[in-house]
Amino acid sequence: MTVPPRDLLPAGLRRSWAADGTCPDLDLYGLFRARQIADPHHTAVLDAKGKLCYTALDRKVRCLAVGLRGLGVGPGDVVGVRLPDDRNAVIADLALAALGAVALPFPVDRGVPGAESLLRRSGAVAVIASAEHRDVRHAAGLQNLVRSLPALRHVVAVGPGEVPEGAVAWSELLRSDPEAFVPARPDPDGAARILVSYGSEPDPGSEYGSEPDPGPEYEPRMVAYSHNALAGGRGDSLASLIPDRTPPRCLFLVPLASAFGAGGTPVVLARHGGTLVLLDRFTPGTALEAVREHRPTHVLGTPASIRAMLEHLDPADERLAAATALVLGGAPLDAATATAAAEAFGCPAVRLYDSADGVNCHTGPTRTVPPADGAAVVAGLPDPRVAEFRDTGGDRAEPARLG
Repeated sequence: MTVPPRDLLPAGLRRSWAADGTCPDLDLYGLFRARQIADPHHTAVLDAKGKLCYTALDRKVRCLAVGLRGLGVGPGDVVGVRLPDDRNAVIADLALAALGAVALPFPVDRGVPGAESLLRRSGAVAVIASAEHRDVRHAAGLQNLVRSLPALRHVVAVGPGEVPEGAVAWSELLRSDPEAFVPARPDPDGAARILVSYGSEPDPGSEYGSEPDPGPEYEPRMVAYSHNALAGGRGDSLASLIPDRTPPRCLFLVPLASAFGAGGTPVVLARHGGTLVLLDRFTPGTALEAVREHRPTHVLGTPASIRAMLEHLDPADERLAAATALVLGGAPLDAATATAAAEAFGCPAVRLYDSADGVNCHTGPTRTVPPADGAAVVAGLPDPRVAEFRDTGGDRAEPARLG
């Protein structure tokens, strides 16, 4: 079993958030399962393969969980996940939560040296990775680390592509019997996911502002989130942007493996019973097509990705379907971009702060043009009830508590 992360918060404080109803006090898979039972045929994921409903997703999750348990993955174990944005990444997220394991997702555009650092320092016992993605054989590169990392026992290769020698095929794990699975029901205050921060959020593609791989000398920060922190604090943050409480339909233009993208599976699906609209690769054209076809209620991206989409728009085109909010983070949002985006999408552009630092706050849906300068600075202990920050015009932000 992986050594658990050190908790920086008093246990009594954590329990108080569950006692007062701020956090749901349920594990992520338990929350997802309740959503599946309540609306079994609701669409959970829309990706390049089409629609996947909650019931079909749950079956795949249970199959994978049985397969991973057969490899020895259990409660508290850290498992790396290096997959593009598609249904497989969601299946992996939920299966690990159901096992009581801790997911360590990291983007597919980072090199093996960065992956080695994360897997070594986290004590990961396994890693799930694409056999081949954009002509890069990720699973093979990670399989080479098994001998040098004492804790790492298994590499699971997700097709298509050749499964490297010594690795386990994802397709074999999915052939497991879902009826044989009994969820672990982990402690909701226990770690569910490790967020990885490279200093700034990676943008969807290098031509739209992503940071280059920092190289083998750089060791990114890791922040462990509990089930309650994801479903509670993160969940409340999105809830404040859902005025009618209708299950949201969220288009993610950032990797689900990023700190920003951590709100995907745990928040959109498990907490709110919504739909994830996923692109395995961002281009302005495919993103605009997804907006027109799937009519998302929320578009989550970076200022650079939205600017690219705006530049791709033909002035003669009809106005985009109005969403509830554009949620933009990873970099300052300038007034010109915010104004143009609000006009094109017919909804406010909301600025997101500090998703990698355990806070995850935003400027709120009422202001169309968020402040261009200054970032939220938070002193003291993080409070999951602080889901919105109102800019005060300087380099600090004033927390607005949600009732």
